[in-house]
Formats: sequence, C-alpha cells, structure tokens
Amino acid sequence: METVDHHPALTADQRLTALSLCAVFLLPALPALWKAAQLRGDTVKRWRDDVGVAYSGLTERAVETLRDLQAQADQLLGDMDTFDPLLAVADPEPLAALATQFNKLLRARGLLRRRYSRQLRLVSLCTYLVAAYVVGLAAVAVYYADGGHGYWTMWVGIGLACAALLAGGLLLGFYTYIENKLTGAEIMAGPPTTRTTPHD
Repeated sequence: METVDHHPALTADQRLTALSLCAVFLLPALPALWKAAQLRGDTVKRWRDDVGVAYSGLTERAVETLRDLQAQADQLLGDMDTFDPLLAVADPEPLAALATQFNKLLRARGLLRRRYSRQLRLVSLCTYLVAAYVVGLAAVAVYYADGGHGYWTMWVGIGLACAALLAGGLLLGFYTYIENKLTGAEIMAGPPTTRTTPHD
C-alpha cells in the first residue's frame, strides 16, 4: 500500500530557498571533513615524540625535587644522632612546598600518556561527527529536492545534524582541555635542552 503524505507540496521558490540554505551550511562541512580526517595524523605528529620527552623531563624533575626535599630535611633536622628538640619548631614551609611540587610532577607524569591516548580517541571521533552532520544536511536537501515528500526525512536529517553539532561542541571543549593539560605538562617538564643534560 502506498504511503500518503498529508503535507502540502512545496512551491519552487520554497524548494530553491531551502536548498540554497542547505548548500550554505553544507559547503563549509566538506573541507572540515577533510581536515577532521587529517587531524589524528597531525595530533600524532605533534605529540608522539613530545609526550615521551616530557615524560622523561617530568621524571628527572621529580627526582631533582626529591633530592632537594631530602637536602632541606637534612638541613632542617641536622644530625639525627644528636637531635635537638628545638629544631622541631623550625619553619617546615620549604619542605611543604617541595613536597607539593613533587606530588604535582608525579601526578602530571602519571596522567601524561593517558591524556595523550584520550586525545587520539577524541580526534578520531571528529571524522564521524562531521560525516554525521553532512549526512543530516544531505537528508534535509533530499526532502526539499523531492518537493516536500517524505516529511520524516527532514526531521531525521535536522536531528542528526543538530546532534552532530552539539557533540562536536562538547568534543571541542574536551579537546581544548586535554590540549592545555598536555601543554602544561610539557612546560612543567622544562625545555628539551635541560631534559637531556646528564647529572654531574
């Protein structure tokens, strides 16, 4: 049995206007689809080596901080064989600062590779989201090109395109957050020239 579409047929002007709007929203998505397909490779190129170098730099800085903490503790407490109780009231703030710094370095190092892996998963989703947006707009265009038949096609297309845009906004927020965290860990690790310098 043939399905009856109760929605009135669209005029030529309505169809042309709607198709023009679809084209306006669709054309920028095509280069975006190409860029999304390249994004994973660009991310690997940007971070693959830097993550390894930053991990080593964070490890080295953590060891240096621990040595400073030990030296400060020895200086504060003196010789434990002849412990002076008066030293126990000395200001422990330098020790607390070093301990906090040591904890930050270890935490940044522990999360570094996990965040990099998460970043790769996020950029892999970009291609699918842009493709879903293109398919959604294409479905809307098909509806108007067909003269307004298949009303459900328009709403499915609009829903798919809007869902892709919303998910893309959330993904962009997560991407920016992780990118900032990776950059912060890289800065915390110090410049590459100091990371490769051996200890005397």
